[in-house]
Amino acid sequence: MTDNVQRAIDLIKSGDKQGGQRILAQVLKTDPQNELAWLWMSTVVDRDKRRYCLEKTLSINPDNVQAKQALELLSQKEASSSLSQVVPEVQSSASLDAHELAVEGGFSAGASRSEMADADVWVKRTKYYVYVSILTRDEVIVGRAGANRTREIQSRVEQKLPVLELFGHTDTVRLAAVSKVILSLGTINVEYSDEKGDTRRLYVPCPDDEATEAAMDAFQRRLGSRFERTQAPLRTCMALGIPTFMILGVIGGTVLFFFLAQEAMTTAISGSWRARALGMILRFLGPNGVLCIGGVLLVFFVAILIRWGLNPPLDTILAPRGQAIEMGSNN
Repeated sequence: MTDNVQRAIDLIKSGDKQGGQRILAQVLKTDPQNELAWLWMSTVVDRDKRRYCLEKTLSINPDNVQAKQALELLSQKEASSSLSQVVPEVQSSASLDAHELAVEGGFSAGASRSEMADADVWVKRTKYYVYVSILTRDEVIVGRAGANRTREIQSRVEQKLPVLELFGHTDTVRLAAVSKVILSLGTINVEYSDEKGDTRRLYVPCPDDEATEAAMDAFQRRLGSRFERTQAPLRTCMALGIPTFMILGVIGGTVLFFFLAQEAMTTAISGSWRARALGMILRFLGPNGVLCIGGVLLVFFVAILIRWGLNPPLDTILAPRGQAIEMGSNN
């Protein structure tokens, strides 16, 4: 990790701020107590994030003189050039210390206040989590936080304010690394190449079908004319595998609840309120009722299996023009 910080600093000093920023973001994602990484990150982000980085540095080491001076200059709204004067000269890699590191996992270079004003944002709420998908001109960011922060996050999104610091987990992908965007069965996955050249996927949560379609339109707009939209049938293994899996689940569940219903008819119902409620429902339905419900579900999923086997659902794919045509014939 020390070598990565040194490499990032060398890139920043050579003028490649974006390259250094990407490395620092990775360092901070895996080592959230990297004081030096936070300090140098403050030199390559805009004013809103700079304050956050400096405050993180001071939360790790309240005696960091450079961070104190930089934060004071920032508060006085001095030019960014004044801030760069108080950033320490880079130490040699041999002198870097593990105690000099501290970062919040998943810090992203995108979605600052100015970028949020132009960003496409979708918020998806579940019982336990709230997910926010942010698409800027350079990045796609997916953040997750506890459901208890839903109102605060929604308020910030509506005001076009940065929300990254509210997330417990964040994934960021630069649009330059994106090779495909796939809409399949109502879900969007972004296919991209990581720093090692490996192909990975990022799931982009959207609250409903309308938002999902809007997100695909936004991706096409952000990725530009180099990418085109095409459609291809869902792969055979998926088109047949999903309903087959559901059919097996229905059969197994029907058998299980059939025997539980038989037992509920002959024994006293006890246990937790959930167990008692389930017992009362099974007693009401009886074994024959369970078989009827299982039969209806079985017919439903068999119908889907036949329909998808004959006419598979279509995936919508955004990809570079040559690749899109090739995938449309081979997918």
